[in-house]
Amino acid sequence: MSQVVQVARTHLGESGTRISLKDALAKAQQPQTKEEIAAKKTRYRQEHREEIAAKKTRYRQEHREEIAAKQTRYYQEHREEIAAKKTRYRQEHREEIAAKQTRYRQEHREEIAAKKTRYRQEHREEYNTYMRDYMRTRAAQRKSAGAES
Repeated sequence: MSQVVQVARTHLGESGTRISLKDALAKAQQPQTKEEIAAKKTRYRQEHREEIAAKKTRYRQEHREEIAAKQTRYYQEHREEIAAKKTRYRQEHREEIAAKQTRYRQEHREEIAAKKTRYRQEHREEYNTYMRDYMRTRAAQRKSAGAES
């Protein structure tokens, strides 16, 4: 018995009924190379993008606390390594980082200025109180220093 006939006779569909020879052959043929396998995976991901995203979102929502606990535990266990990695990256890419910051500040100058102004206005009373207390403290310190000499 040839392989094609054997595949057609033994292969059943999802519902348990026999499927056509063409479908049986298609299911029996496996991709031969890594490229074909990768292409098949890519094609599947593109065709089912929305379903995959919905599954991921649902999983993340159902396991939110568990995921957060895992992340926290990981960062606590690897704190020194992560800090060292960040420091090393900042040192090695100092110029690039400075250029990015400068570019960002130039592109968002008006937004940054508006945020600063808004913050100052919202916290004006707190700032004024702080400065008034600070100036009184400094004046008292000067008085006490002048009285001691």
